[in-house]
Amino acid sequence: MGAVQENNQALVDSTVTKQSNLFEDPSKQAEYDKDGKLKRTAGLKVTDALFYWGVNNIGVFAISVGFTFMSKYGDKMAEMKIFPQGTKWFPEMMFKRTGKVEDFLVNKFNMTKNKQGTGSAEMTRMVALSFLDGCIMAFPIAWLENNRTHVARTIDDMLGTRPATDDVYEQEPKQDLGTILAGRILTAGIVIPTAVAMDCIVAGIAGDENKNTIKSLNNHLFDGPGAAVTSGIKQVFPKLDLKPSGTLPKPLDYLGFTMAFEAFYTSVCTGGLYIMSRAVATVKDNFFKDKDNENNQPQQDALPQQSPTSALAMSDMPVLEGRVAENEKAMAL
Repeated sequence: MGAVQENNQALVDSTVTKQSNLFEDPSKQAEYDKDGKLKRTAGLKVTDALFYWGVNNIGVFAISVGFTFMSKYGDKMAEMKIFPQGTKWFPEMMFKRTGKVEDFLVNKFNMTKNKQGTGSAEMTRMVALSFLDGCIMAFPIAWLENNRTHVARTIDDMLGTRPATDDVYEQEPKQDLGTILAGRILTAGIVIPTAVAMDCIVAGIAGDENKNTIKSLNNHLFDGPGAAVTSGIKQVFPKLDLKPSGTLPKPLDYLGFTMAFEAFYTSVCTGGLYIMSRAVATVKDNFFKDKDNENNQPQQDALPQQSPTSALAMSDMPVLEGRVAENEKAMAL
């Protein structure tokens, strides 16, 4: 009889051990990083690049360059044939409205604006336009974020990097239009003052024949790349010849500078948007998760506590009882 009991006990122990191993699968432990989170897949990383450095960065750059150029030369652009009838009002409106904004900044906040139209007022206008352009792009980015799981899973299937569990997709911060806009506002709070401050910092040009010539730090950074862009535009479009407007710089020179300027600041803003918006989404997710835990705690306290191991072992009790009965029958014979 003692042998039967020992045999039955061995069956129970082996079953419980087998069920417990489900919680200690080393292959699943390998999917976690050092912080205890599931490792992000290649599909999620490609999705990051596609959404932010692809769609957002290129979209904001294109819109910003167009809007900024219109704000300076909108009156001249309205005369060009590239705008169909019925749309010429837009560049004219951009020119007039942004001109009034610059005047407001000069009169109310004592910002600078020289005869060439440059100064802190113009720089504030440029970066403010970039911020507004980014807000326009927030709508498609929010839509893409809503479909992040589907896109990332599809890419993982294509790359052969689909994880064993879809929980890796579910742990991503839940982005929406609110978190995207909040990310833009937080980023703008850093980038706009920085860009304006860099335009107020002036220094002499080393090696320049005119020792009194000074440029802002922004000009030092972007005049050279801007001139290279302008040269490239002239080579690709040799017949493109935009005439100067009064005391303003040549349109193509300004276009080259604007493209160099926007390429840098748009990229900085895109990086800031990715970090800030995900941080806001994480805070939001944790807030609602804590609220749900508080609401569910009274219900959980009312339930009898049962360990996962005992619950799994109980599911195998009919099988164990059958095998115990077989052993006892064999011993009786």
